[in-house]
Amino acid sequence: MLENQSAARRQIRKLIRVMAAALTAALISCGGDAGTKEDPLFRDFWVIDNTKNYITDSTAWYTINAKRRAVSSHAVVYVDVDRPEVTDAIASNLAAEFDAVIYPRVTQTFAHHYDVDGNGRVILLVYDIRDELYYDPFAGYYIGGYFFSVDYYSDESVRQAYPAMHSNESDLVYIDCDPQNTADVDAKR
Repeated sequence: MLENQSAARRQIRKLIRVMAAALTAALISCGGDAGTKEDPLFRDFWVIDNTKNYITDSTAWYTINAKRRAVSSHAVVYVDVDRPEVTDAIASNLAAEFDAVIYPRVTQTFAHHYDVDGNGRVILLVYDIRDELYYDPFAGYYIGGYFFSVDYYSDESVRQAYPAMHSNESDLVYIDCDPQNTADVDAKR
């Protein structure tokens, strides 16, 4: 059990480091005053089934309910309520890693995040991303995480331009909590 938790922590840290390079341009701007908005304990998020065309297919979009599991200086970690294996300790480690490694690298090299939601932090949403591996445990690839620039706009303006799409109206990074789990192979056959 402890070995699995340690492996999960290492995987989350690795994902954050890998995503930092890809997300640097998306998470920066010329300014960024710390907000004062408090994040709710539970929140619904729009997420995507990445095997579908999320631009034109409204069935690609679904909501998950997530619980705020950790808050740090620069991050708020929400975890899908259906993923109890991602404990408060793992969420706290993820937030600490974000504060200690990712955020300083991005802000020292470029600038602060936009803070479109006024909370002064980047939301890290941990859930089981629906990708090829979600449906087929033998798939050759998976999505470890992503950033979606649509979340910088209001849901209303996004839906006017693209009726099938949604926005979470937040500075948000999506992280897969189960990118390489093959424990359920027999169950998914």
